Amino acid sequence: MFKRYPYWGWLIAGIALWCMAGIRYYNHSQRITPAGMAATVQEDVRMKQELFRLLLEEKDLTDRIFTETLTDDDVEKLGIQPYYL
Repeated sequence: MFKRYPYWGWLIAGIALWCMAGIRYYNHSQRITPAGMAATVQEDVRMKQELFRLLLEEKDLTDRIFTETLTDDDVEKLGIQPYYL
């Protein structure tokens, strides 16, 4: 099996895999810094606020939530939202 593939090919493949592992480690180490985690949390909160704002703009749905007259489709729609209603 090794006679079909030259040594240089295995060497280049090994170096490429080591480089990919190094890049992945560097990216991961940048994401777990306090600034990286704060940015992730900030983006998540911003997304939830935007979706909640869109929910509040739907007056019909908001009224049905408080009068307890939701349809099955409304319940499914609210169930998949990230603000846990």
